[in-house]
Amino acid sequence: MRMEGGWQDNRRTGPHKTYRYVENIFEELDTAYEWFLDRDKSVLYVYPPEGVDLSSAVISVTPIERESILRFEGSREQSVKNLCIKGITFSATARTFMKTKEPLLRSDWAIYRNGAVYFKGSEDCQVHRCHFTQLGGNAIFIDGYNQRIDVRSCLIENIGASAVCAVGDTKAVYNGLYKPYGPGVSAKDMIWKRGAKTEDYPRSIQISDNLIFDIGRIEKQSAGVHLSVAYGVSVQHNSIYNVPRAGINISEGAFGGHDIAYNDVFDTVMETNDHGAFNSWGRDRYWWSRGIDLSKRHETVLLDCMKPTTIRNNRWKCEHGWDIDLDDGSSHYIITNNVCLSGGIKLREGFHRIARNNICVGKRGLDFHAWYRNSYDVVSQNIVFAKHHVRKNAMKHWGALIDYNFFAPTAAKDPRFVHIDKHSVTGEPLFLDPKNLDFRIQPDSLAYAVGFQNFDMNGFGVVSSHLRAMAKRPEFDGFPEPEEKEVEPVAFEGMLLRDIENLSDLSATGMGEKKGAWLLEKTSKLDPRWSKLEDFDVIVSLNAQPVNKVKDLIAIAGKLQRGKPIEAEIFRKQKQLKIRLD
Repeated sequence: MRMEGGWQDNRRTGPHKTYRYVENIFEELDTAYEWFLDRDKSVLYVYPPEGVDLSSAVISVTPIERESILRFEGSREQSVKNLCIKGITFSATARTFMKTKEPLLRSDWAIYRNGAVYFKGSEDCQVHRCHFTQLGGNAIFIDGYNQRIDVRSCLIENIGASAVCAVGDTKAVYNGLYKPYGPGVSAKDMIWKRGAKTEDYPRSIQISDNLIFDIGRIEKQSAGVHLSVAYGVSVQHNSIYNVPRAGINISEGAFGGHDIAYNDVFDTVMETNDHGAFNSWGRDRYWWSRGIDLSKRHETVLLDCMKPTTIRNNRWKCEHGWDIDLDDGSSHYIITNNVCLSGGIKLREGFHRIARNNICVGKRGLDFHAWYRNSYDVVSQNIVFAKHHVRKNAMKHWGALIDYNFFAPTAAKDPRFVHIDKHSVTGEPLFLDPKNLDFRIQPDSLAYAVGFQNFDMNGFGVVSSHLRAMAKRPEFDGFPEPEEKEVEPVAFEGMLLRDIENLSDLSATGMGEKKGAWLLEKTSKLDPRWSKLEDFDVIVSLNAQPVNKVKDLIAIAGKLQRGKPIEAEIFRKQKQLKIRLD
């Protein structure tokens, strides 16, 4: 048997160790809606749902070559213009997941440029009040140069991949790279011209008032709305839920200027982890660049991102990650007036992020991972119910301002970080009706003292009456219990070590599972035999003996003969490596 696959994400990790997609097994034909084709006998077996008479039913078969139903292909010089597609049901396109191979720069995504409705080189076109269902791949794909495409008031459900993709040509980006954790751009190779290299990208796109659920049935690296190499996309008043990965995803900073507003996004990251209901990466040409001091040359950060992206007045809930996850390098974001019901807000290394006047009522509040020096980040006037997820030795720099936040008693100010939150306040926020998702604060709330301002709790999600009648709302799981005190690092032979404990640790280290001894800091008392290790390495084995916890490393090291080399397996900068310690 020959099996293939595993290229559907840009990390090229290969097929999963245990999960497989297998079909057309006669013995598994035991549930309604399933079928089996006996190719040798040319017989199709169908298990009908209750009440369906096969003698009179119509059975439709999707041709394997039908990946699109409507295609509009023009160019910037001769564009397709002024079309309105309205009130049509699109169904029965072929699965395309084995063609999802094209890497989208250094994001985690690969893509296949197709969909039931496909636009390229189009202007002033509309897709209104359409129904997309039982599709094998993407519903709507906006590819390369397009302007003013309006996707509005559609129902998109039960499809194989993403609902709406607006994806430009990666060749429109200067210094485009494609390996997520490969070498960055060197100072001598850096092209200092700002903005786009070509015009082959979507801009001024409207994606609004769409009900999107039960997507990614086949492709798990999918999203309700996916943006890559695009500019000025408005994503407003959409209801997105029951998705395997992000509800809304932005692959990189090129070219920014998006407006993410009034969306209701929940039951997300249902089949994966270390991701967000909103997720972004920012592995632009500045990220991991070589020979450039980013703390002094801030213009490097904004070469690709021409305008900030705003995330405002949304309601988010993530099941296995963060409600808002600004991952690797994500920069130039304004995050305000969001309700985060579960996973809070994560800000990994990046620049120019403002997180202000948000409400985080779940088990995660504000997570800070490995910020740059002089990042100009601002985190203030937020209400949070969990302590900052910050590792004491894993954050060296603290942005422009982390202060004037309001902590519920379950969180309280963390005494380890005396240099931040000096003017923050602890108390009961006094929400009006949290059980019914009304998190406005009462007139006598202490949260007003830090500058928090109420915002509307009724404007999230779809607005069309026919969609509102169908749309679900998220459930609030209740406020979190007080957190246990974080375990202090263990000092051993001049190293400060600790176990990998939770999802924040996994994301900070890039680990896929909770194992290993995390080296937070080497001290002046370091034993020379550990000199080749670096801060933030995770040691997972010594001389082929597994290290699942710090105590394992100490026990194994105690039995090693001094003066003899040690074969160590470590996790460093998202890669598993083998090194020799002398």
